[in-house]
Amino acid sequence: MQTKPVLEGSPPGGNGSLGAASDPAPAFPRVPGETPRAFSAFMTWFQLGHARSLAAVADKLGESPGTVKNWSSKYDWAERLQNYQSGLLQEQARQHAAFQLQQAADWNRRLLDLREQEWAAAQKLNAVAQCFLETCGDDDMRRMTLGQPERRLRVRPS
Repeated sequence: MQTKPVLEGSPPGGNGSLGAASDPAPAFPRVPGETPRAFSAFMTWFQLGHARSLAAVADKLGESPGTVKNWSSKYDWAERLQNYQSGLLQEQARQHAAFQLQQAADWNRRLLDLREQEWAAAQKLNAVAQCFLETCGDDDMRRMTLGQPERRLRVRPS
């Protein structure tokens, strides 16, 4: 049974990374026993993108279609590509989750800041109300209309 490579790094010519930040491993290491010619054919197949086909690789490299088909089967080209794409999707999901967590933390901080502001405002209003109540006697309170305390509590610009 063929040993499957661990797919790490970034696509050829890309700057993303699936491995650790300090891991310079290529996106597709050669499979044990894979010849440089077979590996070159695999990389050509990969780089063809949506237009990839074994016939296109054979034409591009001047290899026989049977040889390219044999390499593709022997070195699991389709599975290597699928593992690579799966790794890209997993990394994208990790990045999205990290972004969502950061946004949730930012909104939580904003909410706490707003609550602190509301608390400070409530404390100031309570102090003003206490001061007002302490300066009014019982007779003043009985004769007072609703508009009078409102006018005394109205905030004036500094």
